[in-house]
Amino acid sequence: MSVIFDVADDLSNIPDILDKYEDALVGHENHLKIKGKNLESANVENPSWMAYYDQRKIELHSLARFIEMKLEQEKGKLWKAYTEAYSRELSARDKDQYISKDPSYLKVYQVLIIIEELLKKYSSVVDAFQNRGYALRNITSLRVASMEDVVL
Repeated sequence: MSVIFDVADDLSNIPDILDKYEDALVGHENHLKIKGKNLESANVENPSWMAYYDQRKIELHSLARFIEMKLEQEKGKLWKAYTEAYSRELSARDKDQYISKDPSYLKVYQVLIIIEELLKKYSSVVDAFQNRGYALRNITSLRVASMEDVVL
């Protein structure tokens, strides 16, 4: 089930949702470590940890798109208000300027920025696991070729 179904209409529970994702990031450095692990266990655990973090990255991506939709919805409401209920005629640029400064618009935009920051953190972790996989493959190849002690 998608995380977007957990989001309240007023976005009030976003901090609680994001806390779960922040908590899931805690300790990722230990999962990335190779030192002190045998080669077989490091190779076995890499895809599962990468999938774990990639799954959360995908969920955050969906959440970010959902909040973008909410942002456009808020912009539409404000545009309508400035078009229909404002005391004087405003140009499209003027309306955009008013909307971009409106507290309700800024609130949703701030939520989007926070989600995108967390999404980038997860992207970084997923990339690190991909690079860890390359490193493990290289170490395995060196061991198979009995070249682990060769000095470059």
